[in-house]
Amino acid sequence: MADTEPNEGAKAPKPTGGNAPGDLVQRHVRFERRLSELIDANAKAASMTASEYIAAAVADRVRRDAGFIDAPTMVDTRLAELTEKVVSLEHTVETMGRTALASLRGISDLARGDSYLADRVGKEYPARTDGKAR
Repeated sequence: MADTEPNEGAKAPKPTGGNAPGDLVQRHVRFERRLSELIDANAKAASMTASEYIAAAVADRVRRDAGFIDAPTMVDTRLAELTEKVVSLEHTVETMGRTALASLRGISDLARGDSYLADRVGKEYPARTDGKAR
């Protein structure tokens, strides 16, 4: 069970969000032993008491459930990266589509004989009569 009851010499949780110390309410909560150990370790790593850590975790969960999603900076950054990559991919696909269409038009023109790539020696370039190569 997590230590949520005040001990002698224990300090009260810090008020958050403009709450005055008189606005705080005490609740009794039971945890599995492993979860309690994780709470204690994480609270210590964050330089908080177990009560402060639990209060912050519950407050985060309540805000998320209420629709006030306070996404961490890491998630925002990753979302921005993914959005940028999707825009880049969209541009690349658009460019590839234009290239493919131009290639198909060129092949179609070659098949019809209308392409500038078609060799028209007989029309534009009459054969030389002097026997010299061009």
